[in-house]
Amino acid sequence: MLLMGDAPPPSWALPAACLGTIPLSWLTHRLTSSVMLRGAVAASWMGVTLALPLHLPPRTPETMISAVFAFILPLKGLQMLISPPDNLPTKPMPSLWAWFKQFAFYAFPVSEVPADKRPSPAQIAASTVTTAIVASLKYYAAPVICQVMHSLATRDSKPVLPLIVLFTVETMRGTWSQDLQCTAVSVFSGGRYALQPFNDWVVLSTSLGELWGSRYNKLISSLLRDTVYGPCKRAGLSGQSSLLASFAMSGALHMFVARVVFHKGEGRTMCFFLLHAAAILAERSLSNRYPKAAARVPSFVKASLVMAFMWASLPLYGSLRRGDARDAQQEPLQGGLGGRCDGVDRVQALRESVCVRESLWVSE
Repeated sequence: MLLMGDAPPPSWALPAACLGTIPLSWLTHRLTSSVMLRGAVAASWMGVTLALPLHLPPRTPETMISAVFAFILPLKGLQMLISPPDNLPTKPMPSLWAWFKQFAFYAFPVSEVPADKRPSPAQIAASTVTTAIVASLKYYAAPVICQVMHSLATRDSKPVLPLIVLFTVETMRGTWSQDLQCTAVSVFSGGRYALQPFNDWVVLSTSLGELWGSRYNKLISSLLRDTVYGPCKRAGLSGQSSLLASFAMSGALHMFVARVVFHKGEGRTMCFFLLHAAAILAERSLSNRYPKAAARVPSFVKASLVMAFMWASLPLYGSLRRGDARDAQQEPLQGGLGGRCDGVDRVQALRESVCVRESLWVSE
């Protein structure tokens, strides 16, 4: 009933649907052992949840975050029903609390560090100093980078190369606040617990597999590993097929975000992720065929090649065409509260990457 007509659903509908995934999937797991029935329930609920963000205002950080959670929570529920993880107890049936903990990590990505890998007090202190310096640089550099990007993107003739480089920096730098949160968790727990960072020095990636698998957007990477790659492998698919399925699902997630937040860009977004999946498979094939030659290539050369490929493929993900510049000029940027971004408010809003990507996003 919430989806009937043109009237938007009430504001509580989306949070309720996202959180309702947990008890609904748990109850379905207890009531039936039929994988087909479980999958049908999960897929139907996912369809309902995905329809709710379509009524949200475009081009705001809140809409982007809402779209992401509207996708990943039902996806996790689907995986829990058709391919539960190995660490989930089967006898007796898992409690609601045990079921909830499988979802909680994606909202609070804190995990216990194994005793043999916990940092010493000296290592924690050194890391804290390094993080404070890096976070300070990010804090002061972010609004400058975003202002430059917006200025370049709204020109009649966009300078492609500077925008690609700045877009890469903006996308992969991570945020200063998240850096400080990671350090705070380590300091106050004495190294016993760790908050998973968003990125891990992406520019040091010596392969595309390393970039996507362990350095960039680690939370979504772990989600896809749990919900797509692992179930595909348990179902008997090869590593290559499982990897392609994971990137296709990542493409579907970003397509959905593009549709909800920007109302365009779905086709090119999927092409971007499928291209990178194919590149990773080619990269692994060459490394396996010529292992000695691959080992002799210096790490900085490998990292440079990885970033060069990223820059070359980014126009698929973030367009640099004149039509987007006109869109950015005609439609005001919106900040966190949905207001116009003028003066100081514009600088604050530009710190949010969604405001930057508005003027860069692909138009179909």
